Amino acid sequence: MIEGDVIPRLVLAHRRAAVAAGGVVAAGRPHGQRDPRCDLDGRSGALGGNAGGPGGGPVNRPGDGMTAFEAARPDADVETFAHLILSNDMDRAVALLDDRRARGATFEGLCASVLGPTARLLEAYWSGDACDFTDLTVGLGRLQRLLHDLDHEVAPERALCDLNHRVLVSAVPGEQHTFGVSMLSALFQRAGWHVTDALVVESFEDLVAQVRDDPFPLIGLWVGGPCRLPGVATGIDALRRASAHPEARILVAGPPCAAPASDGAALGADALAETAPEAVARAECLLGRPVEPN
Repeated sequence: MIEGDVIPRLVLAHRRAAVAAGGVVAAGRPHGQRDPRCDLDGRSGALGGNAGGPGGGPVNRPGDGMTAFEAARPDADVETFAHLILSNDMDRAVALLDDRRARGATFEGLCASVLGPTARLLEAYWSGDACDFTDLTVGLGRLQRLLHDLDHEVAPERALCDLNHRVLVSAVPGEQHTFGVSMLSALFQRAGWHVTDALVVESFEDLVAQVRDDPFPLIGLWVGGPCRLPGVATGIDALRRASAHPEARILVAGPPCAAPASDGAALGADALAETAPEAVARAECLLGRPVEPN
């Protein structure tokens, strides 16, 4: 139903909005329109940050004549996995994950080495017109289903922590896809945190209303594209002013947080993290004490 009815309606609305803005739609994006996930200094590229393989090594960044795909430099398994996702060959995709699990990969490791990098690679394909908006959205939906299945199959490593470990998790306003924030939420839950999901919100006012009524010690924001960063500082300031918790910490996570142009102090954040697993580790450090189960 989602692939056959909901997604086509979303694509149609996306294209109508593009045409109304004066563009001619091609491959899911108005022809000649600047990629909305361009980085802060105007160079094109969907990734913004480090998108290396399981080792997390440095990679070249978009720009300087490189395509977003070339900048991504995925490892062989990630590229294979992305094609399996796009072709809806889910049996082989699951087999690839099972093989890594058999070799000792944890849920957190699979998020860091396969699921997260694959989501960034799909974004890069869309940025380079190698797939259209429908392919991207359906592909991320399939990743979301795999994330959900893995989360239920692989037992959490920690028990639930005390109520000081509460976090509000949300995408920054303007994000169109929920995979990144869903992965962030799942990892917080598996680490023992009490998680409240906002997922996608229309504006920071929606989040302000939540933190005004509930004293969250931590607010985690997921940002998928670098061009979402400029409005984040103002939103974070509003969250701090409204927070019912006098010492609330704010963490911003997502691929753009690895870019040199991104600065936690400039954003008003207490910490930045490029990946969801890194975000959980930084969140625990922000509390100034180790996370211990009850």
